[in-house]
Amino acid sequence: SGVFFETDEKMAEGNAIEFTVEFDSPTGKLVLRCSGQIVRVEISGGKIGVGAKILESKLELRNEGIGDQAGAARQDGVTTGMAVSR
Repeated sequence: SGVFFETDEKMAEGNAIEFTVEFDSPTGKLVLRCSGQIVRVEISGGKIGVGAKILESKLELRNEGIGDQAGAARQDGVTTGMAVSR
């Protein structure tokens, strides 16, 4: 499985990436924590599109007040905002 998202940050194909995706559910917020590898980088309309293969994932119930970085991506130690395309 994988994801495609847009960012303003430069990312490189082949690099490792960690990201989280937050979901609303009837029982509260769920956070899908993923690690993977960047497999595609596209530049279009001033945005950078990134395709990533998910290698590991873990679904967790979000604990409010812990300062989660849901909706962020980290490439080799750099955290950036992201929007996941569906």
